[in-house]
Amino acid sequence: MIEAENEIFDDYYEGPRGIAGEIYFANDGDVVKIEPDTYYEVLHLEDLQNLTLDFTGVELLTKEDVTIFTLENCSNIKIIGLTIRHDMMGCLLTVLTLITVITFLLLIAILMALDLLAYV
Repeated sequence: MIEAENEIFDDYYEGPRGIAGEIYFANDGDVVKIEPDTYYEVLHLEDLQNLTLDFTGVELLTKEDVTIFTLENCSNIKIIGLTIRHDMMGCLLTVLTLITVITFLLLIAILMALDLLAYV
């Protein structure tokens, strides 16, 4: 394939992105160094062999109650320095938003009921 064709196909490739994208493009025996940062991702890695995944300085967070890191059908995977935690503040804000919406809907229902009672 000529260089121009490679560029066209590269532009339209729809492979994994983020951390998973970096890992899936590795070859057997590679050391994959993930850029230190805080990531809100769910990683489900499968069918990988003989890799070292260096997560030094990486925090993997979730705002939801989900399994955040899964290895399936993998062998000889070495993981270095990964911090996994639940983002309690993000979860708290989600819960508070939900409570606010429910309270608002209940208030509307009460006001509508009171308005209907005025006509009885």
